[in-house]
Parts: sequence; structure tokens; C-alpha cells
Amino acid sequence: MDPVLAFLVGMLQGVTEWLPVSSSGQVLIVLGNLGVDSEDALALAFFLHFGTLLAVIVRLRGDVVEVVGNLPKWRTDPMVRFLLIATLVSLPGGFILVQTLEEAVEGSVGGVFLTVLVGAMLIITGFVLRSAKGKLGERKVEDLAGGDAAVMGFVQGLAALPGISRSGMTVSALLMDKVDSDEALRLSFIMSIPVTIAVVLYELVVWDLASIGAVPIVIGVVASFVLGYLTIDGLMALSRRIDWSVFCVAFGGIAVIVGMVLMFI
Repeated sequence: MDPVLAFLVGMLQGVTEWLPVSSSGQVLIVLGNLGVDSEDALALAFFLHFGTLLAVIVRLRGDVVEVVGNLPKWRTDPMVRFLLIATLVSLPGGFILVQTLEEAVEGSVGGVFLTVLVGAMLIITGFVLRSAKGKLGERKVEDLAGGDAAVMGFVQGLAALPGISRSGMTVSALLMDKVDSDEALRLSFIMSIPVTIAVVLYELVVWDLASIGAVPIVIGVVASFVLGYLTIDGLMALSRRIDWSVFCVAFGGIAVIVGMVLMFI
């Protein structure tokens, strides 16, 4: 893969990770419509999350250190218990969806299939964002039961589908569960850490990344980390002030229409 293209999509990942517009979906639309093989595009789109994962860990290092230190207290510590349950629910469903997606893109022509899929999932994301708009609550992590954590884990697992915004869906689900908006945002990004680590390890073991190349992967990950870290605060603040549901539905609809047209050309 062209290192310049890897750098550009890494920057795209770094910016869109903090907005409820599905960063992997945006990366896949760009790569697919530039003629990148669907399997390579899917692999790189997931792998770029490693850069923004590092940005989250650095930005929320205080919370991360606290969680790691409290792991032995998983039975009594509310944050560790929440993360444990959510992760155990997320992983099985997420991996099933990833494997299904891998099989679906095998032999697909260009980025047509992925464009239609991402568009459809963006529309779903948009409607969920719309449903959560204006929801207010005061609940904190210590107020959440095991059932709440399981639901959030299930919602997070759905984000294995490109076009489903992980942050948008989990934050929306937390808001609809009457969780405080700042707490919802914090929980959403902390709960992404163990799942993203698992996905990256899975890719390293299972996916053949030779066709992408080590240099483009490193360049893309570094770009996503640097720009992600520099923009995380500003873009998360922006995401609270803008109704992204309109963008998701409109952009998703355009992607579906364009993809369907290309199928019949």
C-alpha cells in the first residue's frame, strides 16, 4: 500500500474516532473507492484503531492506572466490574461479526459492498443518535448493575460492523440508561481499551498483513495516534454541540445510493 495513502487514512482515523460517525466506516469508504482490496482495507481500518487506542490511554492515563491497580478488587470495584462484564459480552459477538465480515468481503469487487454496508450502518447509527438526543441523567458507574454493563457490552460488540459508531452507540445507550453525559463519554472510551487491544492482537495472529506492508501500517498508526491525541479534547467537545445524527443518515443514504448504482454499472 502507498505509505502516503496510509498516512492520510491514519489522519482520518485520528480525527473521526472522537466523532460519532464511525471512524472505520469513513476509512473503508475512502480506501474502497480508491481501489484498495476489500480485505486489505478492512484489515487496515481495524488496525488503525491501535493509534487512537494509544491516544486514549495517554489522555486517560489516570483512569487507566486506577483501573489496572484495582483489578484484584474486581468483585467490589464498580469500574473494574463494569469493564469486565462489558468486555466479556463484547468480545464473542464482536469476533463473530468480524469473521462474518471477513468472509463477506472475500472476492467482493472494489469497495462497492463495503460502501453499501457502511452506508446502511451509518443510517442505523444516525437513528440511534437521534433517539438519545436530549437525554439527561445523573447516574455514575457505581450506580450501574451487571445488567447495564452487559447491555453496553452488547452494544459495543455491534461496532465491529463498519458504519456502526462505537462511541456514538455506547454513549447513546448510556444516556438512554440515564447516565450523566460526562460519565457516559468517559465510560465509552475506557471500555474501548480492552476490546481494541483484543482486536489488534487478533489481527496480528490471524490476518495476513503482508500485502499492506509493515511501513504503511506503522505510518498509519503513528498518524492516527498523533492527530488523535492532538484533537481528542476539541473534537469530543464539538461532538457534544452538533447533532451528528443528520450527518450519519444523510451521508449513509448517499453511500447506499452510490454503492447500489455502482453495482449495476
